[in-house]
Amino acid sequence: MSEKPTYEELKRRVRQLEKQQAERELVEKRLVAKIRRFEDVVDAANVGTWEWNVRTGALLTNERWARILGFGLEEIFPVTVETWRSHVHPEDLEKNLLALQAHFQGDLYYYERECRMRHKDGSWVWVLERGKVTKRTDGGEPLWMYGTRQDITERRLAETKLKESEKFLKDVARAASIGIAYTKNRKIVWANEAMEQLFGYEKEEEYLGMDTAELFADKEDYDRVGQMLFEQNRTRQVQDYVTTWVRKDGTFFDGYVRVNLIDVNDYSKGVITSIFDITERKQAEEALRKSEEKYRVLVENASDAIFIAQDGSIRFANKRTLELFGYDTRRLYSVPFGEHIHPEDRQMVIDRHFKRLKGDSGLPSDYSFRLIGQGGSVHTIRLSVVLIEWEGKPATLNFARDITEMLKLEKSLYQAQKMEAIGTLAGGIAHDFNNLLTGIQGRASLLSHELPPSDRLRKHSKAIEEYATSATALTKQLLGLARGDQCDVEPVCIDELLQNTAAMFGRTRKEIRIHIKTHQPSAVIEADKGQIEQLLLNMLINAWQAMPDGGEIFLATAVVDLDDAACMPLHIEPGRYCKISVADTGVGMDESVIQRIFDPFFTTKPRGMGTGLGLASAFGIAKHHGGAIAVRSEPGKGATFETYLPVSEREAVRKEVAEEDLRRGSATILLVDDEEMILEVGGAMLENLGYEVIAAHGGDEAIKTLRQKGCEVDLVILDMIMPGFDGGKAFDRIRELKPGLPVILSSGYSMEGKAAEILKRGCDGFLQKPFKMADIGKKVNDILDRVNRSDPSRICGER
Repeated sequence: MSEKPTYEELKRRVRQLEKQQAERELVEKRLVAKIRRFEDVVDAANVGTWEWNVRTGALLTNERWARILGFGLEEIFPVTVETWRSHVHPEDLEKNLLALQAHFQGDLYYYERECRMRHKDGSWVWVLERGKVTKRTDGGEPLWMYGTRQDITERRLAETKLKESEKFLKDVARAASIGIAYTKNRKIVWANEAMEQLFGYEKEEEYLGMDTAELFADKEDYDRVGQMLFEQNRTRQVQDYVTTWVRKDGTFFDGYVRVNLIDVNDYSKGVITSIFDITERKQAEEALRKSEEKYRVLVENASDAIFIAQDGSIRFANKRTLELFGYDTRRLYSVPFGEHIHPEDRQMVIDRHFKRLKGDSGLPSDYSFRLIGQGGSVHTIRLSVVLIEWEGKPATLNFARDITEMLKLEKSLYQAQKMEAIGTLAGGIAHDFNNLLTGIQGRASLLSHELPPSDRLRKHSKAIEEYATSATALTKQLLGLARGDQCDVEPVCIDELLQNTAAMFGRTRKEIRIHIKTHQPSAVIEADKGQIEQLLLNMLINAWQAMPDGGEIFLATAVVDLDDAACMPLHIEPGRYCKISVADTGVGMDESVIQRIFDPFFTTKPRGMGTGLGLASAFGIAKHHGGAIAVRSEPGKGATFETYLPVSEREAVRKEVAEEDLRRGSATILLVDDEEMILEVGGAMLENLGYEVIAAHGGDEAIKTLRQKGCEVDLVILDMIMPGFDGGKAFDRIRELKPGLPVILSSGYSMEGKAAEILKRGCDGFLQKPFKMADIGKKVNDILDRVNRSDPSRICGER
């Protein structure tokens, strides 16, 4: 019998067993930690793991293996080889099994295949499966296999997109009508079909590897290309040139060429060369210039924005698109396209986009809408759309052109045409109106001078004259609108004119307080003083009418220097201008009224309260003085009108006002007009002044009268507008018959246009209708006195 262990021995053995147990637990913990770390690494790498009992077909997998296909592990339990086979795409299954068999036989060290597997949602997921047999029988039959599964769908999609992009670029290059070649070390590596046809080659082996020097007709151009590439490397600027090339058959052609280093920092990566045949276009320099411009647009960047839209976003955009939107590529692609469209146009554009994608053929191929760029800038673009397929899905190819400035020009042209048409109408109205006023004012003038001062009827004739004078002011506005009447330009002190006009206006408008702040020293402008006075008065009246309950008007002058940017919206030339500000505290205007405020006959006042000519006349006066008017206003916040007139360096002219008097005479005057009323009134006024009058109805009768009584006539007053034989023709015939006979031209139109042409041909003076007795007397007397002093023999046509 063995000896019974002692207590100490038992105690020592227990401690030894406890130590061994502690060490075993520590090893187990470390093993578990390693397993967990391994599982964490595998999980973080998005890798599923599997173990396959080849004999039984059972599969042991982790949860990631199932989650790659969208399942939970319990959803496909138990996992078998059949489970795996049922999820592999039918087109990929046979290849997978062949690869697996090759590994079992030892032909492949690893089993590795990329295949498609059905996701839980029915879609196909690309996976990469790898595996290796870890245990075999003594005869080499596989017993146990371990492997991994990894989702590579994103990688395969990226590869697909890359291939599509490469194919797109190759298709563009092949379809291009411009010859494109890739050269390396000056040897041809690749060329598109256009390049082959350009040089007459049919097979690649005929030109691949060819030295590009063989294609140059002038070897100096060959060296010049090298220098250009050197300069491109230094300046980072692509250069173009024109040279003569040699075809395969020895014929020549002129080619417009661009060479571009693929990498300006590394010559070894090669050069892209583009050639465009311009042989025919080179016949004329202008044709060549246009072809070069077109070619640069094609090769560099299109002048229009070109982009592809799909699923509500931009998928592709050229450089011009980025410039138009004002964003970089990342920002442009990440923001939905609708956010770039003006809110008022957004729904219309989006609806058309999706209707086009659905095949709606009734939509217009191009249309316009407003685009919002970076910083809130608004552009109007004209969009042409073509339905295409992009990356296997419907999309639209869009060509956008910024037409903002074109619309502004069209609007300006329309406004100019409208003003011209209205001006023509206004001129005709003023002419006929002035003829009527001549009769009214003439009769009133005759009555005033015939009646004694104490006669009670005299005040009525004076009132008629005053009303006619007021009507004359209206016709002057019409004439100013029609012709920009500038007949008496001189240096004018604007501050003095402003103060005098404001004082005259303010005397009758006690409910208005006027404040004046002038520039020192006072500015001088070259202008018709009467017209500028009319401009200021119209501005003051407009301000007064905007304050029916009274208010304040603030007048100010300043001298400002305007650059191109400031002058562009005003449509005036850069330079120094006098700015005249007229601000009121009235009712103000909204944008719709501001847009039409200077239109002739436009008024916001009740019927009978305004003609709509005041501001239109002021605008016309400013324009014809080389200036402009700008307006700022908001409803309830008053309005500010700023008139800009060019500053003059001359000193202002100050004139003494002479009292009106009647100038009498004793000559014989031939009065020519087609209006019986003018002949009667004008004749009566002249006779009242002591002249003998011969009346002629129209130009034809005037010529007949001169042939019969030529020596009796001392002066002719000739109407400009007459049917048939008008004033211009009549004047020329008078000069042929009586070269020295003084002629005064009379018209209801202004002195511009046809009247100015007749005056330049030697006519002695101009008499504006309507005229008073004092006006016609002074004009006739001045002309006769001037002719008598300079050449007395001109009277009666004598030489």
